[in-house]
Amino acid sequence: MENEVNSIMKQAVILIVIGFVVSICWVTVSFGQHLYRNFNNQITNSLSYAYSSELDSIMNYTGDLPAACVYYAAEKNKASVESISGYYSWRDESGKYKSQRVRSIKDLKKLFQHQINCTITKSTGKYRIVIY
Repeated sequence: MENEVNSIMKQAVILIVIGFVVSICWVTVSFGQHLYRNFNNQITNSLSYAYSSELDSIMNYTGDLPAACVYYAAEKNKASVESISGYYSWRDESGKYKSQRVRSIKDLKKLFQHQINCTITKSTGKYRIVIY
């Protein structure tokens, strides 16, 4: 009888220790993912701001640009921006499709975490930004 009680107590202690270790690992991984996302966004946004603040310098860029880069350039030159239009779609972390219609500089700010493809044209001193 005493051996059974000791055996059950040992099993209980082992299960508690395993549960404690698993919970510590779970918290560590979750916190690490959160930190990674925050640092990644901060780095992207700061590099974007340093990368360009003029629409002329990003006008002929053919690849995807950080949305923050386009936002800062448009914000700095908002008196010269005639129109912003477009529609951007992406998958979120859970795999669901999300989309954002872009009609203003404020809408562009909502896409800070994304790389966008856009065309910037200039005619008569005014810029047109089309997101696709």
